[in-house]
Amino acid sequence: MKKWIITVCLLIVSMSVARAKIVFQDDFSGAAGMAKDNISPEVSWDAYADAGAALLDGEGRLYSNDSALDSANWRLLGGTVDDAWANADVIKYTVVMRTPTANYINIGFQNTNVNGLESAAAEAGPFVRFRSVGNINLYGGDGVDLNLSKTFLAAYTGGSVVTAEVSYVVADQTVDIAINGVTLGTNLKITQTLGTVESTPTLFSLQINFKNQDTVENGGAYIDSLTVETFDSVLVKDTVFQDDFSGAAGTAKDNISPEVTWDGYTGVGLAVLDGAGRLYSNNSLSRDANWRLQGGVVSGDGWTDADGVRFTATVRTPTNNNVNIGFHDFNANGLINVSSGGGPYVCLTSVGNVQVYGGEGSENQIGGYVGLYTPGDVVTVEFTYWKSSQTYDLSLNGSVVATGIDVVHTISGASEVPVLEYFQINFNLQDSVENGGAYVEDLAIETVEVIYVDAPPGVIPEFVSVEAVSGNILKLLVHTSADALSGQTIVGRSSLSEGGWTNIPFANSSSGPFWITNLTYSAVEGTNYAVFVETDSPTGFFGVE
Repeated sequence: MKKWIITVCLLIVSMSVARAKIVFQDDFSGAAGMAKDNISPEVSWDAYADAGAALLDGEGRLYSNDSALDSANWRLLGGTVDDAWANADVIKYTVVMRTPTANYINIGFQNTNVNGLESAAAEAGPFVRFRSVGNINLYGGDGVDLNLSKTFLAAYTGGSVVTAEVSYVVADQTVDIAINGVTLGTNLKITQTLGTVESTPTLFSLQINFKNQDTVENGGAYIDSLTVETFDSVLVKDTVFQDDFSGAAGTAKDNISPEVTWDGYTGVGLAVLDGAGRLYSNNSLSRDANWRLQGGVVSGDGWTDADGVRFTATVRTPTNNNVNIGFHDFNANGLINVSSGGGPYVCLTSVGNVQVYGGEGSENQIGGYVGLYTPGDVVTVEFTYWKSSQTYDLSLNGSVVATGIDVVHTISGASEVPVLEYFQINFNLQDSVENGGAYVEDLAIETVEVIYVDAPPGVIPEFVSVEAVSGNILKLLVHTSADALSGQTIVGRSSLSEGGWTNIPFANSSSGPFWITNLTYSAVEGTNYAVFVETDSPTGFFGVE
């Protein structure tokens, strides 16, 4: 995934031309007969090609006419075409369909094989199975249960007409899925396994596979329409807390003076500063020496409103016992205390292992990674939790350890949604710095959101950077040609699943005034043009039109 990273004071690390467009669209209104011979797409690429034995009924529906067929399919061949999805960051398909009342429909990607998505030879995945009982399965391989990545129960009633939106992030191998505009999950990690071997998905064809579906007249499932879009995805990272623990020696809650924080920030706990830039415990007999800050309750504070929250900490790892860093509910105790409602949190052990826990105490381990460092080493740990999908990503010293792992948050034996009221650093039986105890040198907490940027064909503007210049003002730096400015404007939307692109007010300075106009109302910066937009939402979608 190409990433734009934004902090309060701005840092942009990588970008390319933002390509987001509909590459295929059809309502299947062609003449009755073989779909591959009768489809006339409303939108497609040059040399568009399809294949398969599925049919059109002449009334706007793609279907199968034989309930005995388990691999009746229609395939859209775009995986090697630049104007289709060959080089896209994100591929999104939207289908309107009557869901099955028997068996299921599979929709997703595969290699060049002519068989259905369940065939091992198709090397399918990622693909989604829509079942007659209303359940949805996400698969990452050749159709067998071994490759089931995620299940959503009772997402619809079998036989009902629904709109399904599925987005696949190519670099991260993750999926977002929504039904009728309601998000079921985001950042869902798929494991592409062919047989027992993990591999990179082959996205040559997008296939709609009818599994033992009867005719439309006899109640079989059908597809009303299909839209395929490509996007450049942008990860926006906004720092909400940052400190290097350089305050005066003494109790951390009294001496920390954060470099970045929000209004009303307060820290609590018994951990201390050593006066030389280190947070630590000076009581080797305490399991609950901690420092914590409340940032997950009040809208506008900390990480309350964001879907993703990330912490990055530089830590001297323990040589005995452990250090725990992560989130918990309102309880004042340490993360490893069963009453803290802790989780998700990361445990750095004295044997070089990193463990991730999803619930109270240390009984709910959901991830264990062995031999990542030598005890006593100084390491940088980065942990991201995504609220909507309840998954985590973990990196150590800049190397990815895990992505898209489910967080099972269990309290008193019952699975619950994690409560992220507090962030805590917990020193478990750690001695002072002088005696070799673990310490934390610096900490950053950030909100992370994915946005999508749009650029039409023709004169293609390039988003060079995005900068947060104040609480609700973004600066968009656009590279385009001077003679195109009068014909281009800024568009936006709050959701990809609801509404559409609309013109939004912008200005040539951060102080406004903000108008709906064209890009001649911009500030020249070298060969680029700067505009400023106001945003009230933690998630935004912006483009040039």
